[in-house]
Amino acid sequence: MYGLLRLDYACLKSSEQDVAAYHLCSLCHHLAERYGFLFPILSNHDSAFISTLYTAQCPEAFDFRKCSRPIERRDFSSHKGTIFGSAISILIANAKASDDLIDDGGIKPRLLSKLLRAKLPHAYQDLRELGFDPRRISSQILEQRSLEERSFEDVELLARPTANAFSYIFSHTSEMSGMRSNIDAASELGRNVGRLMYISDSYSDLEEDISHNRFNPFSKDSKNPVKVTKIAKELTSDCLAKISASIKELEIRRFKMIVGDALVSSLGKHLDNLFNAAVKSASYRMFANMMPSAPRIPSSGRYHCIFNVCCDC
Repeated sequence: MYGLLRLDYACLKSSEQDVAAYHLCSLCHHLAERYGFLFPILSNHDSAFISTLYTAQCPEAFDFRKCSRPIERRDFSSHKGTIFGSAISILIANAKASDDLIDDGGIKPRLLSKLLRAKLPHAYQDLRELGFDPRRISSQILEQRSLEERSFEDVELLARPTANAFSYIFSHTSEMSGMRSNIDAASELGRNVGRLMYISDSYSDLEEDISHNRFNPFSKDSKNPVKVTKIAKELTSDCLAKISASIKELEIRRFKMIVGDALVSSLGKHLDNLFNAAVKSASYRMFANMMPSAPRIPSSGRYHCIFNVCCDC
C-alpha cells in the first residue's frame, strides 16, 4: 500500500484505527466493483485520506460499527468519499503511467497506460457527477510536463502544479460536504500536501533519476548532497508547519485525531526516515570509497568465470 498520507496508528485508539481501515477497504472494494478486478492495486493511503477528510466534514453521521468486520465493509463502497477517492486514484495513476511512458517507454508503462486510459471515462463521469472538474487536474499535469521539459530548476515553481491539483482536490471535499467555510483551509492544506509530495519524491528519487538520465529539480546540486539535503529539509519543514496550521483552521465534525495529530505525526516520521536514509546511504558510499580495491587475480586462461565479476577470464 503506497501513499504519503499514511496515518500514524500509534496515535489512534482501536475504534479510530477501525475507521481508518474502513476507508482503505471501501476504496479497495469500489475500485474492484467500478473499474475491474485488477484495479484494487491502486488502493492507496492518499485517496483513503481524501475520503476520510470528506467524511470528517459531513453533517450526517455514519455507522462505522461494521468496520471491524471486513466482509461487510463493501456496504460502504457507494459512499461519496469512496467514489471520489477512487476516481482520483485513477487520475493520479494515469498521470504517473504517462510520465513513466515518456521517460522510458517500456512494456510495463505501455500496458498500464493503456489499461488506465480505458477506465478514464468512468472516472471522469463519477467526478463530474460529484461536481468536480477533471480538466483542472489535466491542465496541471500538462503544466508540470511543460515546466520539466523546459528544465526549470526552481523547486518551488516545479512543485506548483502538484500543489494546485491537490489544493483543488482537498477543497472539493469541503464543497461536497456542504462545509463551504472550510474551503480556504482545505485548499491551503491540499496545496502544502502537494508541495510536500513533489519535494520529498524528487529528493528521494534523485540518485535513480540521475542514473537513468531523467529530469530532477535537485540535479543541479547533486554533487553537493549537503546543500541538496539542506534545501529539501527547509522546504519540507515549511510544508509541514503550514499543513499543521491549516488543519487547526478546519472545522471538523468527527475524526479530529485521524485528520489532525495522526497525520502530522505520520508526515513528520516520514520526513525523518527520508533524511535518515539519505544520510546512511551517503555514509555507506563514503565508507565504500575509502576501502581499498580487492586485488585482481590473474587468469590462467584455462577456466572461464561464467559471471565475469571477479576476474578478466
